[in-house]
Amino acid sequence: MLVYKLILKGFIFPFGIALFSVLSILLLGRIVPLMDYFVRAGASFGELLSTSLLFLPVFLQFALPMAGLFGLLACFIKLTQLSEIMGIFAVGVSPSRILYPSFLISLVLFLTSLLISCILIPNAKMNAKLFIKEIGQKRLIRGIPEGRFFELSKGLVLFTNKNKNQGKKLKGVFIWDNREQKTPLMIYAKRGTITEADDTHSIILSLKDGILNTATKGLYNADILSFDEYSIKIGFEGSSYRKNRGEMGIHELMDNIKSRDTTSQKRRKYVSELIRRFTLPFGTLFLCLLAPPLGIFFGRSGLSTGVALGITAFLGYYLLTTLCTNMFETAAINNATILLLPNLITAILSFMAWRTLFKRGPISLI
Repeated sequence: MLVYKLILKGFIFPFGIALFSVLSILLLGRIVPLMDYFVRAGASFGELLSTSLLFLPVFLQFALPMAGLFGLLACFIKLTQLSEIMGIFAVGVSPSRILYPSFLISLVLFLTSLLISCILIPNAKMNAKLFIKEIGQKRLIRGIPEGRFFELSKGLVLFTNKNKNQGKKLKGVFIWDNREQKTPLMIYAKRGTITEADDTHSIILSLKDGILNTATKGLYNADILSFDEYSIKIGFEGSSYRKNRGEMGIHELMDNIKSRDTTSQKRRKYVSELIRRFTLPFGTLFLCLLAPPLGIFFGRSGLSTGVALGITAFLGYYLLTTLCTNMFETAAINNATILLLPNLITAILSFMAWRTLFKRGPISLI
């Protein structure tokens, strides 16, 4: 029981520091590019905070294995430097007594990662995307900013020279409508107004005194029409929202894989996504199990070596995962078992490291 307390006590603090640091970096890297969008949309601090919380499960999937790896590495490096590991082995304690608490910590992180990967992430991705769209829709209902290209919806861009009534009355309106890619529209109108439709899921853009240009792809056919009044109804994606593979649940992915309507290329991506939901949690388990023997073997060389080892192991695993995923999705390799290769290599390395520890004890490799 003393060994359990010793390892757990040494693990919690570096794990917490690593988790907070990695999450902060990832969240800032995702939120900062969206800041301009939020500012233009007039989003509040609460909406910005809500968006950050929605992204949290996505980043936890990457932060957990790194934090667990660094936490266990730092714990065993410290125990080795203080000669506590040597003392534990000297009194006849078996390496298995160290393996059990390490495995317990790794198992908890594995189960947490599995929950995040299979349940939380699909919902978080979908809700984050819808929430960001909702912020843009609120800004659209409040009015259009002048002197700036504004994307009303996918494929529909508007520019106005001047506006009044908080951006709801427009002057000098230019619109590029590429929602129907076969026949894109270019519209110019002297005046325009924005009103909210009765269904509350769309707005109506009413244009007056303008010209409409339409042309087929390749400019084989083109038409120019003048109009006194022209209305565009812009619907907001709600119940008809179509999920991408990252937002689908396990059953939805399996249904798309089995569907006859799914193309071969899309089926590969669905298979890749389905397998990834399980391989990444197992990667967390194997990376965390690799940390204790590495911390013991290289503990005498200091924490800097442990950090280098942790970064090397983590980046090596994820680079190999990305490589195998790309090779399968691009049909360079047809067998889906290639997606299991990173976990297989990490599991073998973990097994060999523990086997060495059981055979030779806590003898430093450096």
